[in-house]
Amino acid sequence: MATLIQTIMRKITTTTAKKTTTHQSNNKIPLLVIIGATGTGKTKLGIELAKKLNGEVVNADSLQMYQGLSIVTAKPDAKEMDGVPHHLMSFLPPTKVFTAHDFCKEAVPVIEDIHKRGKVPIVVGGTLYYVQSLLWDSLINHGNSNIEEKIMNHAKEMTTIISNEDSITSNDDNDNNLNKTTPSNTISNNVNKSSNNNNKNDNLWEKLKSIDPVMAERLHPNNIRKIERSIEIFETSGQRHSDLIDLQVSKGGGIGGNSPYDYRMLWLHCEKETHDIRLNDRIDKMLLTGLEKEIRDLQRIILKDIEEYERNDNNNNNNSDNNNNNNNNTYEYHMNQGVLQAIGFKEFNSYLKLCQNKTETEIELMNQTGMSKAYENALHEGTDALRIQTRRYAKRQLKWIKNRFIKRGIPVYMFDTTTYKTTWNDVVSTPALQIAKSLINSNEEGDDDEGEEEDENNITDIMNDRLNAAKEVFGNPKIHNIDPTLKWKKIYCEICETELDGQLEYEVHLKTKWHKSMKNKLKKRKLSIQQDEKGSK
Repeated sequence: MATLIQTIMRKITTTTAKKTTTHQSNNKIPLLVIIGATGTGKTKLGIELAKKLNGEVVNADSLQMYQGLSIVTAKPDAKEMDGVPHHLMSFLPPTKVFTAHDFCKEAVPVIEDIHKRGKVPIVVGGTLYYVQSLLWDSLINHGNSNIEEKIMNHAKEMTTIISNEDSITSNDDNDNNLNKTTPSNTISNNVNKSSNNNNKNDNLWEKLKSIDPVMAERLHPNNIRKIERSIEIFETSGQRHSDLIDLQVSKGGGIGGNSPYDYRMLWLHCEKETHDIRLNDRIDKMLLTGLEKEIRDLQRIILKDIEEYERNDNNNNNNSDNNNNNNNNTYEYHMNQGVLQAIGFKEFNSYLKLCQNKTETEIELMNQTGMSKAYENALHEGTDALRIQTRRYAKRQLKWIKNRFIKRGIPVYMFDTTTYKTTWNDVVSTPALQIAKSLINSNEEGDDDEGEEEDENNITDIMNDRLNAAKEVFGNPKIHNIDPTLKWKKIYCEICETELDGQLEYEVHLKTKWHKSMKNKLKKRKLSIQQDEKGSK
């Protein structure tokens, strides 16, 4: 039986594939985008297409951008890359904050350079918030760099980390509370301060509520990173985050809005049961190829940085005759900071704590002669946690693709990698190459479809459709009288089976061709059922 996702995808691809080359302007840079949950074959497809199309890969996996943890983050090695240039890979220090805005600043010139050299840029990665920020205009990520710069400077003043360039991250991972530790604790001995964190969260949420009640209503008190970001936007720009988002929607920005690229989004999907098995096998391979040593090495790097910080801090205090204030200058880092947030590191906290005072020689000897029960239990505990968190992350990625892209009518091509070992060429590689060539040819030769009759049921221009709908909605003065509490209250469109973020987005959705098309199809289906019932009587 076909899954719901496959049904939705057939519906989307059949309505977009006919005229996919015209859904964006040929003045824009052609861009292939490969997305999907972890372990579905994105890296493999990206390299294959790059070799066949004279392309280069632009990494969109946030954690692969960091130095270290190559095994844990599944970075392709030189052999796998097979000579294909990979950009934005392993260029960040382990604890440096890197946001979606930073990603856009790095990725945009790289993509432009690849295109200017006559090659095909191929974005590959599962950090979907990064992909979203790259593809569609945002007042925060693209349209107002001054606001973003002020936000980043403000954030740097609020916190201190190893890189001394601290701010609040915007990754698409779970919005966990930021766990801090000081030199008196170990890197893996994160004391649970849940009650303090809850108080801090409540205070931050109340502060946001006082300055931007609409945004506060939208965010859970524990969503601390997004709450802090909304506060920073207001304090540095003088504009409420919710107002900026409203303005963005009114100008056709946001998901599905204006894009600087003529993109084709290729989604690799795998059925859950097979995917879970594949992820377990992948973790087993990580353990066999050196995961344990890799996380131990990273812990040593962090602890060495802590020791260096303490030594420099003590020297500075001695020079300034402030020895009595040593305890006031404590070194802090975030376990959700940089590559430390990677699934596969923090899950092994107990194991890393046991290894902290051991040399690598002692650990290797212990591995050969047999681990103690404590080490063995800690390692098993970390491995079990890694399996659970990996499956949860894959589930979140799938949910993001369905809710942010599929249900909003974004043109996406799905490729089923469930039986990739036997069907990869026929089901994935060949059709993906055809779509890619179609994109390239349409930009090289230009479109000549003036004589074609417009099919109202085809979603041929998602961006212009959304822009026109937004203009119509926001051009109505009555729209500005909406109750603020309804602005962000989620509304479900039963016709399109889509959840919208608030009344404004819902009103725009009702004006789109996608909604009208689905409404007409539903009406025809009901009429057909009624006629069948009459005929059977």
